[in-house]
Amino acid sequence: EEKSAPSVDFDKNPGPSLESAEGAFAINGSPADCVKLGLHYLELQGFTMDAVFSGINCGANLGRDVWYSGTVGAAREGALSGVRSCAVSITSRHPKGYESARKLALLALRGILPGLATPETFINVNIPDLPAEELQGVRFCVLGPRIYDGEFAEGPDEEGRHCYWYSGVPHKYPELGLSTDVVASEAGFVTISPIHTDVSDYELLRKLKRSFGAGEREADAEEESFALSIRSAMAVTVL
Repeated sequence: EEKSAPSVDFDKNPGPSLESAEGAFAINGSPADCVKLGLHYLELQGFTMDAVFSGINCGANLGRDVWYSGTVGAAREGALSGVRSCAVSITSRHPKGYESARKLALLALRGILPGLATPETFINVNIPDLPAEELQGVRFCVLGPRIYDGEFAEGPDEEGRHCYWYSGVPHKYPELGLSTDVVASEAGFVTISPIHTDVSDYELLRKLKRSFGAGEREADAEEESFALSIRSAMAVTVL
């Protein structure tokens, strides 16, 4: 079932249902539902999960699009649940094949996830829809900007109502270089981006504490403690 762009949406009324077959389960909720209910159900059955794998998704999940993505939302839910997690996407809505994506997904699962210092960091992988011999390599990247030219299309739907649809072409940012996922992906590289579930703005928090009464020494000590934890969590980026 198509579940594009629900981020970490949860179906609360009446809620997702679960069906099982030999060695597998299916849930009809959002991607985050699948992870949250799946981990809960399997724990009740006595299973401990080594990893959460979300994908392989048809369509890129780059830059700020990770905030909307159901694929990335499922991996984020896994990380929030304390399980090492990975999201994998092919950069085409209609991919020509999955062989390269399959191999790179295994690389992420076997070669990267076990090395994460903490499950609060998860991995987002995007693979260009190209034959293996045309891929330019693998790059570890930060998330780049993701803005669309002509973001909405409008017109009547099948019932004649005036509607708006997400549309548009992603804006290009060649000046940002290959250290960002949106540029590296466009250039034919597989991109791997570690994402932390803690999205607090610690720089602003430090400024607020200094402005409204907290001592500078206290603020600096908290910042240094956080920086050390982030460096540990993001150790995978040195691969």
